[in-house]
Amino acid sequence: MNLRFSDRLSPVLEPHVPPNLVCFTSQIFHFFLDRELVEAERYGNYSALLLFRAEEPKMDSDHDVIQELIKCVSENIRETDYLGSVDSRTVGVILKNTTVENTKRVVERLGEEITLRLTYDQKTSDFEVSSAVYPTEANTYESLTALASDRLEGKIH
Repeated sequence: MNLRFSDRLSPVLEPHVPPNLVCFTSQIFHFFLDRELVEAERYGNYSALLLFRAEEPKMDSDHDVIQELIKCVSENIRETDYLGSVDSRTVGVILKNTTVENTKRVVERLGEEITLRLTYDQKTSDFEVSSAVYPTEANTYESLTALASDRLEGKIH
């Protein structure tokens, strides 16, 4: 039982992310989202789901753009928030104890940081961001993830 903490944590982290960053795999991220919504329901808190998608990468590979996106987001969120991969181009963040207004501020601040880092020197041409807040805008796991995804796709605002 001499496993180091990093050895126990590595199976639930994205393998393509630098080792000093904590970015959960999609399955673990969705597990934490489900758990967070249960806790929010129990304690009457608000929680937000943020989605960031890199579009048209101009770096060597998609992973480089995603790594930059993950690094930028991870440096600009609280330690109590969760960062995870949603799919090959999308990164998600679970913001704990936040309202719709605060979520909008966080999205604006993160958007500015990402724009500065990822569009500088034409690393990527564009990125999309969306958010949804539980239980204000959606009151189930399915409706929260669907709303955030639809907003990311530009189907609704």
